[in-house]
Amino acid sequence: MGFSDTALAGVNVSSIPNNGCLFPTITAALAYASPGDTLYIDVTDTYEENVVIDMPLTLVGSNTSCDGPAAQGSRAVLKPDPVTPDSVVQIDLSSLDVVTLRGLEIREGNAERGGGVHAHHTDVVLDDTVIGANYAADGGGVFVENGSLHSWSLATGPTVTPP
Repeated sequence: MGFSDTALAGVNVSSIPNNGCLFPTITAALAYASPGDTLYIDVTDTYEENVVIDMPLTLVGSNTSCDGPAAQGSRAVLKPDPVTPDSVVQIDLSSLDVVTLRGLEIREGNAERGGGVHAHHTDVVLDDTVIGANYAADGGGVFVENGSLHSWSLATGPTVTPP
């Protein structure tokens, strides 16, 4: 998704899901967010950007849309920026706080470590999240260093054969 798309497509930083979308990208919403916020991601789009998280927060990409509740089981799809491919989600905090990724599909990342999710100095919670079709020399789907995969509930997703 890019800035040329409609302003109502994208992400809402709010305590209320399905409350309209104010940001066209996850990166734009993160620039506005504060520690502890929840970002609701519209499931009707695929987001092609390298998401960098530098504060404890929650990304929710299931059953939410800019126009109201979405179909049960629907997920926002996150892929890396096609121009600068890397880990799809990079998390780097200065303390062992928690970042939660809920109801997302994270795919097609290609990095040295953690093609899907690369977390550093972070406790990561994966809840109902598909991690698939990612590649890395270390931790193709998820790589956590100086932190932990605190808890997880992974949904069934596609498998991948490395290139």
